[in-house]
Amino acid sequence: MAQVCFTASLVGFMCCLSVLNACKWDPDTELEQGLDVSSFDNGASHLAHLPEITDAERCQRACCERDDCQLAVIGTPADDGRPECILVSCIKDGKDVCVLTQSTQFKVHRKIPDSADPEPQNKAEVRSKRGTDHCHLPSVVGICRAAFPRFYYDVTDQTCKRFIYGGCGGNDNNFNSQEECEASCSGVTAVPSKNKDPDVPNSSKSSEETCAVPSDSGPCRAAFPMFYFDSSTQSCKSFIYGGCKGNLNRYNTEEECMAACSGKNTFFLVATLAIIFALLLVGLILIAVRRNYHRSLFIFDKEELLPAEEQVSYEKLPEEDTS
Repeated sequence: MAQVCFTASLVGFMCCLSVLNACKWDPDTELEQGLDVSSFDNGASHLAHLPEITDAERCQRACCERDDCQLAVIGTPADDGRPECILVSCIKDGKDVCVLTQSTQFKVHRKIPDSADPEPQNKAEVRSKRGTDHCHLPSVVGICRAAFPRFYYDVTDQTCKRFIYGGCGGNDNNFNSQEECEASCSGVTAVPSKNKDPDVPNSSKSSEETCAVPSDSGPCRAAFPMFYFDSSTQSCKSFIYGGCKGNLNRYNTEEECMAACSGKNTFFLVATLAIIFALLLVGLILIAVRRNYHRSLFIFDKEELLPAEEQVSYEKLPEEDTS
């Protein structure tokens, strides 16, 4: 029995070694680095978030088991002290597009690509074969707490928009680039489902309400510089967005923020001032009418106090000779 257990353990160990030996890891890549968010703009894609894997060896093994994985990342993206494994695909059009930056929070292992590995299939092509049902779905951040910039198709506006993906869960309305999103969903005009995800801000809110609410960083702990409209100063200000939830008063650039909010709020400010001016004008007119009314009463009372034979209309009094 002991010999059987030993043999099984040995076989398992040899299998693990064979998987690890099948991968070649770049020895020149510094471990204490993180993945720059610009990598996803360049075409990198998030493959899997594995919170149950907390050590580098198992994370590398998980990456080795996937031909489309080039980067195994171990870190604590939620700052809760528990390491997590994240797998990333770095190949776009045959090039490694992952950009690494110094970080004490993450450790990366870069796999040396095998020239014999098949090029990953374009996700937009795969999804287009299944139809356009996924284009009707709302954007879903997911239950994990990473922060990956992605794109989703807004079937109401018929445009691809940016959102932050938490790293796991979600749905198929989730693309690595705007081009991939447009290739899969461009032209879809069907009415979307009424069952919106609760994590998605209500896009039907009026622009006045959107621009009037304060900035909201959200519960996630990423750090994306964004802009919000400050209605008290009628200007756009910068703030740090955590990566999920929050509200719609959030824009990528100051120009986008001003274009969305400044004109509308200026209109309402001018309208408010116009109403105040009209009320003041009506008030002044009422005051003038009231003064004239009291003046006529005063003249009438004064004439009533005189004897009848001395009551003379003011209009009939002779004018003084000024010559």
